[in-house]
Amino acid sequence: MLAFLRDLRYGVRALRANPAFAFAAATTIAVAVGATAAMFSIVRPVLLEPLPFVNPDRLVSMETFRFDSPNRTRGASLQELGDWKEQSHTIAAVAGWRDWGMSRHDGAPGESVYGVIVTPDIFTVLPVQPQLGRLFNDEDDAQGRNTIVLLSHDYWLSRFGGDEHVVGRTMVLERGPRATYTVVGVLPPVFSELPSFAAAQVFALSSIDPDAGRNRNLRNRRVFARLTDGVSIEQARQDMQRVGRQLASQYPDSNGQWNVAVRPLIEEEVGSIGGALRALFAAVGFVLLIACTNVAALQLARALSRRHEFAIRQAVGGDRVDLARALVAEGLLIAIIGGACGLAVDMWLVDAILAAGPAIPRADRVRVDSSLLAFTALICLMAGVVVALPASILTTRSDLSRGLREGNGRLPNARAQRWRMTFVGVQLALALILITGATRSVQTFAAVVTIRPGFDPNNLAMVSVVVPVEKKGGEVAALYSRAIDAIRTLPHVQATTAASAGPLFGGIETIDIRVEGHSTSEPKESARYFNIEPEFFKTMGIVLLAGRDFTAEDRANAPAVAIVNDAFARRMLKRQDPIGARVSPGRDGDIVNIVGVVSDIVEDPRTRTAAGPEIFFPYAQQTRWATYVVVRSDNLPVVLPLLADRIRAIDSSLRVGSPIVVADLMARAARAPRFTMLLLGGFAAIALLLSAIGVYGLVNYSTAQRTREIGLRLSLGAGRRDILALLARGAILAIVGGSAAGIAGTVALNRVMAAALPLMEPLGTTSLLSSWGMLVSVGVVACYLPARRALRIDPATALRSS
Repeated sequence: MLAFLRDLRYGVRALRANPAFAFAAATTIAVAVGATAAMFSIVRPVLLEPLPFVNPDRLVSMETFRFDSPNRTRGASLQELGDWKEQSHTIAAVAGWRDWGMSRHDGAPGESVYGVIVTPDIFTVLPVQPQLGRLFNDEDDAQGRNTIVLLSHDYWLSRFGGDEHVVGRTMVLERGPRATYTVVGVLPPVFSELPSFAAAQVFALSSIDPDAGRNRNLRNRRVFARLTDGVSIEQARQDMQRVGRQLASQYPDSNGQWNVAVRPLIEEEVGSIGGALRALFAAVGFVLLIACTNVAALQLARALSRRHEFAIRQAVGGDRVDLARALVAEGLLIAIIGGACGLAVDMWLVDAILAAGPAIPRADRVRVDSSLLAFTALICLMAGVVVALPASILTTRSDLSRGLREGNGRLPNARAQRWRMTFVGVQLALALILITGATRSVQTFAAVVTIRPGFDPNNLAMVSVVVPVEKKGGEVAALYSRAIDAIRTLPHVQATTAASAGPLFGGIETIDIRVEGHSTSEPKESARYFNIEPEFFKTMGIVLLAGRDFTAEDRANAPAVAIVNDAFARRMLKRQDPIGARVSPGRDGDIVNIVGVVSDIVEDPRTRTAAGPEIFFPYAQQTRWATYVVVRSDNLPVVLPLLADRIRAIDSSLRVGSPIVVADLMARAARAPRFTMLLLGGFAAIALLLSAIGVYGLVNYSTAQRTREIGLRLSLGAGRRDILALLARGAILAIVGGSAAGIAGTVALNRVMAAALPLMEPLGTTSLLSSWGMLVSVGVVACYLPARRALRIDPATALRSS
């Protein structure tokens, strides 16, 4: 230990004697370590820390999907939930839930309350002890006993002041019928650490939903489950697919085309950002490797220039172990200095990443603590060893008599040159993989922001409106119509309408459809359905391709009509003329006449795929007690503050949400690809810069080693091209070898990257060749600059230099 401390002191003096090298090496390590630590700071709480419940590895999410659309998953109906519980051999407990916005009318009149309705088994799947009172049980989930609620810990503190006697108090809540609910308990803070429930304020029972258990096609419950002990995820998948096939046989009308997907709950909670974070963490690991090889090459060059010094130390009694230990100590000093600076980079970069990116689940758990310090120390230790090892091996194996004869250390060393070429080749290979990934990310972002969504999001806004459920049928439709008429009189309003959902807003509701005239043996098709007011398509900017729009004549007692999108007409009506076709919605079996066809829209801008089959019904014929009022205006900032008051003036019982600008939703959808593009692009730029430095250093060092040879060749009449070829040969070999390895690595990692980032543009020849061309161009420039300087060497001066 004393010897190593002595070596550290010697290393400090050596670095102080060469501050330019020390600064370059420490800065390179600082940037790489800081970026790696920053990504670890985010990845650890989001992906690596388990969910805060007992045996979190047993928690799964379950969804339904159609056989013909396995990537479009849905929730489950309450009937399916019961079937899964009864027929599965691998599920210990299963629970369903859904969002349930409410308004509070006591103490805080008209206050919006974000609620969640759950089945009682949620506390078996996610076992917790209540902060106060008790949890739900099976007996509670029945009419007459179900008007009870649990409060989230934050809502208890903010709205009840942390009152220890809150259990037994009542709240008047409305979503549908206004009712008095009794508080039976307060949930602990840990329950809100699950991202799905982070914003929830009150929890109520699933049976308060008037649609609860209405039919098997109403797949609007998200499902969490706990696996039986000893059961793997794969076993659960196989078991639930068996259950899905069994249900398809039992209920061909509702389940004939549906099966069940199972995945770890942590993946469901993190969402698609998880794949992006994994890919970015791997990318920053590449940057760290490139930085280490770069500094290792610098350290090797510096160590070779000190061979005469090392030879003298061996001649007076030092052994190779002492020399190797001294070089390792020097490498560790570089890594420690770089790591300390890297922590400052980490704290700045984490804030920048979180600010630039989309909302990242569990991001509130990002912090600087002992595990981050331990991780940083570990990568610094590894970096120090990687930086020092090649130099300590190669320089201590050199011949003692040769080292004593060298004097200034300028004699070429073929083995060291091969190692430096290898280092540069590795840097270039890793850089090409990163540059290709960044190129694809840029293409993805460009595709998202330039996409034509099928409607016009500019100057468009919407606001949610909920009608008390005691208002029925025509009364609801009349309220919506009056609200639209009132908003239409506002200044700057160009068009307005109402719809149950729309692109980027509203819930996804599906319905089974059978086309009249098709064989009854053919399975029913599923389509997204909407209830809309007239002029919805005009307001949204959706093109009417054929037929007509809804009008005021499409009343409740008029013939039932519908409008479908182009995908519906192509897929479900096939070659039949869509106008006048008759379909039977699975909900009630009535026959509906199709009177129009509209163009497809993009369901999710991130996927750039058009929506599947969609069918629209007029509100006057099929009412819902929740809707979105949609407004197009040339001055939204003026109009939006007036919406809520104008709607409530129609009926004070209407619950109005906060207005949302649709263009903001589009921008929010683009944040995830922009986040990936910015980070991958930044990491690729660092990798490209470090690789260029590596190529430059290789040629520059080769020039310094061969100064006398260059002078001799020039004095004997060698041409400029000959000297350039002589100096650039090693760098060109490194560029060619590194490029080949990088292309092979990019192709090999393509599937891994596609799995981690399914929304990214696929790997194509264009992106690969453009990335390769960029890398080669930078490498050639970095190779040419020092070689050109060598051509200015005076032969007489070069011959006297050694």
